[in-house]
Amino acid sequence: MTARLHLICRDAQGVTCLDPKEALYRSEAWALTTDEISALDGGRLYLHQTKTEPAYFGGTVVGAEPLASVDGQAQRYAVTLKADREAKGVAWDDRGRSHGMAWSSGVVKD
Repeated sequence: MTARLHLICRDAQGVTCLDPKEALYRSEAWALTTDEISALDGGRLYLHQTKTEPAYFGGTVVGAEPLASVDGQAQRYAVTLKADREAKGVAWDDRGRSHGMAWSSGVVKD
């Protein structure tokens, strides 16, 4: 079973290249639950400008790490992914959250 997560990440804010030869990238700081992080291990992550635009970037999740918590805020994570071309152009998954204020589809499983 493959898990997918679509996120609104305008202008690749918080996305950094860790290793260009291996196409490894890090995206932070996402307010995700430990269950979502567990489900995403080996799953797919897609980044979008908006929910109506196809993904401009994404790939396979290869790791995640918790970030230092700021008082009163939800736990946030940095997600490491191996980018691939197949992630570009993927539409927001309408089986997940898609209401007007949704910044995340939530984890969707096949």
